[in-house]
Amino acid sequence: MPVEQLLERFSHRWLIEVSFRDAKQCMGLEDPQNGWGRRKARARKPKKKAGPQPRGRKGEVATLHTLPLAFTAYAVVVIWYLRHGQEQRDVSRARLRMSWYTTKSNPSFNDMLIALRRETWAGRLSEDPSNARDRRKIRDRLSDAMLAA
Repeated sequence: MPVEQLLERFSHRWLIEVSFRDAKQCMGLEDPQNGWGRRKARARKPKKKAGPQPRGRKGEVATLHTLPLAFTAYAVVVIWYLRHGQEQRDVSRARLRMSWYTTKSNPSFNDMLIALRRETWAGRLSEDPSNARDRRKIRDRLSDAMLAA
């Protein structure tokens, strides 16, 4: 296969690969603790083996639920951002936070997640959600580092 064709095929998968990376890094998909837990009360302590100790098929079944849930949450964040996000403001905040992004023009998934967390916390911290001025002050003062994944 010529190099050009290989690169073209890979470029079609690029968004999928970025979504997988974001789901792992930002949504915690790389380290779910499914099926690992305490033994039942009064049960005999099993001999300790090296490595993780799964509890039967519980972990296998739980991972079948974890993956769709993580990608559903990922989709909810993206859909929320498409409806309510402010690209220019979030990109400029990211540029301030990370000075090496001098040419950044689009928000990353992490920027979207930070924007959603900022709005969620602003709503929680405001006693009177109808008071837009106070809510805006709270939202603007929340540190991006606190909200980052």
